Formats: sequence, structure tokens, C-alpha cells
Amino acid sequence: MKLLFIHDGPLFKDRDGNYYEYSFHNLYERYRYMADEITFLMRVEEISTENTYTLVPHQIRVIAVPDFKKPHLYFKNKPVARKIIEREMRNTDIAILRSSDSSGIALEFAKKYRIPYIYECVGNSFDALWNHSLLGKLMAPYSHLKAKKQVREAEYVYYVTDKY
Repeated sequence: MKLLFIHDGPLFKDRDGNYYEYSFHNLYERYRYMADEITFLMRVEEISTENTYTLVPHQIRVIAVPDFKKPHLYFKNKPVARKIIEREMRNTDIAILRSSDSSGIALEFAKKYRIPYIYECVGNSFDALWNHSLLGKLMAPYSHLKAKKQVREAEYVYYVTDKY
């Protein structure tokens, strides 16, 4: 069985091809009982070999998605990201969608291809965007309503927070 974990990330890749992370420590342990193969699909940034991040377990396959979160990259990279996400969603048995722009795209394909998924709700998109920039203030209400709808429609939700 194949499991696809989708989030904006990022992961970090050094010159030797090793992947590192700073906020996904327990995901392999959390989900390995569900699948024989686990793939992370998220943005990947190049780093130098000196770093303070945690090495991604070698059992996890990584698929990079181009960054489309920045306004100047949106129209160029989002169509490419959509194709990668669709391809990987069609080739998985179950998906873990951690609240993000990439997981929002993956959710469309999970519904289209009837792929079971768990929606991971982490953080508060309204807070994050509202306190980010003027553009963030414009996007915050829409993002908040979209996240509420995604949680409401999901059969399984993993809600990662103590308060809110």
C-alpha cells in the first residue's frame, strides 16, 4: 500500500542528495503502519551541507513540487505543481493532506479519483496570513473559510492543536 503525505513544506536537500526537515519528525512513525511505501510531496529548498535540520528517514521517498506560493511564481509554477500532484495522487492508495495550498489541490484529486484521505488541520491560516502582510490580510478570510469547509467535508481529520 502507498501513502502520500502532501504539504507545502519545505524540506531541504543538500548537495549529496540527503533530505532534511524541521517540523515533520514523527510523521514516519505516525503513519508507517498504514503503508509499505511513504512519499512526501512538498517544496524542496537547496541547502549547504552544514545544517541543523533533522535527516528525513531513508524509508521516505521525496517528490519535489515547485514553489507557487510567492506571487511572482504563481502563474508559472502552479500548473506544473498541479500536474505533479495529480500524477502522484493517481498513483497512491491513501493520502495525508496537511492543510496547505498543495493539499488543497490534492483534495480536488482525492475527490475526483475517490482516494481515501486524512485531513491534517495544523495551525490557524487566518492568524498566519492576517499577521503576515497586506496581501495576507486580503487572503485571510478566504483561507479561513476554505479550511473550515475542508475540515467539515473530510471523513477523517487529525486536528493538531490544544487551543482554538
